[in-house]
Amino acid sequence: MADWAKNRKETSLFAGIDAVVQARFRKVCAYVIGRYPDNQSRRRFLDRADPWVIAHAIANGGAAVTHERRNPDGSAKVKIPNVCENFGVRRIDVYRMLRDRGVTWAD
Repeated sequence: MADWAKNRKETSLFAGIDAVVQARFRKVCAYVIGRYPDNQSRRRFLDRADPWVIAHAIANGGAAVTHERRNPDGSAKVKIPNVCENFGVRRIDVYRMLRDRGVTWAD
């Protein structure tokens, strides 16, 4: 899948970062920092692409693509579905995203 994505880097499947996305990114990070304890899960979430994915979805009215499942309320583990729920962001898995985009594996 990594090779497939690299070959399509310049397509509409991949978005750049603008001022609106950066502002949403800061809101996502502030929420996570305020909601979750300073633990390995929070640090890992903030150090990876997860907050950027959610920020793009908020800024562009899109969906976050993930296979993660929501954690129960009160959990100290940061999960994309929980953060998305807070911001009203729709979540879909990668297969739904590819079907919605009409992507095929054949060239």
